[in-house]
Amino acid sequence: MTAPAGTGTVTVLVDYHYFCLQPGEALPFPDGQQPPALAQVASSGPSLVVFTGLRSGPVRLSVTTGEPPGPASGWTMSQRMKLDVQEPLYVTSPDMPNTHLLEPLYSPHVPGPHQVSVLARDRVEGGDVIAELDADPVEQYLVVFTPAR
Repeated sequence: MTAPAGTGTVTVLVDYHYFCLQPGEALPFPDGQQPPALAQVASSGPSLVVFTGLRSGPVRLSVTTGEPPGPASGWTMSQRMKLDVQEPLYVTSPDMPNTHLLEPLYSPHVPGPHQVSVLARDRVEGGDVIAELDADPVEQYLVVFTPAR
């Protein structure tokens, strides 16, 4: 089986402790004031909001399909949720509002419900850490899409 179009690894410039995978142009706002977990499905539509430890700066994001890695894989945080993916998803953040013009980061082979696993490692702890925009990403995130059966 070939990978869906658009899966891969990118550097994301986050701001306000989050970035999104979403189908449209309008940046969804996270629900609530404090992140309840590693990620959430935005109430404004079928968008995935991922919360970072870093307040602002570059993070590494990988997107793939299949089964998520197991506990011994080195990822220190993980969360699973359901997301209805009907169209390609683009990565955006407050610092990258126009990335919907780029190639999608995930395009489903079969539109519909997906189990989504969000994993993180090397997450910055302790508040409002801001990294230089040209710095190497420290935090790493993996989002795994698994079509519902």
